Amino acid sequence: MLLILTVLKYVLIAVAVLLLFLFLLLLFLLFFPFRYKLKGSKEKEAERPEGDFHLRFPGVHFLGEYKEGKLRYRGKILFFTLLEGGEE
Repeated sequence: MLLILTVLKYVLIAVAVLLLFLFLLLLFLLFFPFRYKLKGSKEKEAERPEGDFHLRFPGVHFLGEYKEGKLRYRGKILFFTLLEGGEE
């Protein structure tokens, strides 16, 4: 019986820590706003449309653009580039 109670105690502590982490994440999302910008255009003479997208959140930056039929994108967290690609 003591073994079951000990295991249950550690499981409940782990669940409490997880719920606290989710609560802090929710507070972070509510009180630190993010910005985004989406812009696109197509001229009558142009064959393909052009556009770009920016998403900024504290510590996170995502940029994507589509110009001249080429897609480029980059994702950064703090100072580290995690996602980069596109057609050259």
